Amino acid sequence: MSIVEFKCPNCGAPIQFDPGIQEMLCPYCESTLNVEALQALDEGLEGEKPEPMKWGYGGQKWQRGEQEGLVVYSCRSCAGEIVADETLGATTCPFCDNPVVLTSKFAGTLRPDVVIPFKVGKAEAVAALKKHYLGKKLLPKVFQDQNHLEEVKGVYVPFWLFDADTDADMEYKATRVRVWSDRQYNYREVSHFRNFRSGQIGYSKVPVDGSRAIDDLLTQSIEPFELG
Repeated sequence: MSIVEFKCPNCGAPIQFDPGIQEMLCPYCESTLNVEALQALDEGLEGEKPEPMKWGYGGQKWQRGEQEGLVVYSCRSCAGEIVADETLGATTCPFCDNPVVLTSKFAGTLRPDVVIPFKVGKAEAVAALKKHYLGKKLLPKVFQDQNHLEEVKGVYVPFWLFDADTDADMEYKATRVRVWSDRQYNYREVSHFRNFRSGQIGYSKVPVDGSRAIDDLLTQSIEPFELG
């Protein structure tokens, strides 16, 4: 299975998407590059093949059942192993911290029609999380440890978008009651009606979470999305 790594064309360092400027930004030389230009550069380098390397490993082997649902990739920058679950589409190498895209997960006919880029960077997300923790005296210390906060990362979640046009015709019975009285009697008048109603309504781009691994209540909390 192949993976794609985006590197800075100027210094060769890993390049990442910056939500603030909505472009790819190199954190080392601060070069910026739009996504279209980076894709064109990557297509020009597709013909290059890495030099073959042979590695020996004398550690323990996977036990029976431990690899179920896991896929192993090789990082093209440091040759380290990236162990991920079957649904993962993008991650970072745990050895060189280089961002990678697992292209095999985006093959087939179900290509996303729309991808919503991140609006908040990692630093802003960590700051918001720290602010959320303030005043929570019973919060376990492990949640506030810096190592735990550094694990914060962005996740792309697949959504289905549904459009629907509905119409309905209804028939129902109704009554109207009128009550009055005079000096001698109390009166009660009941009128019966047969009512007909009809209507139409349309729905556009109704999002439905397409991931089984994420709680639906969590994804619903970030709706609605601005899709244009």
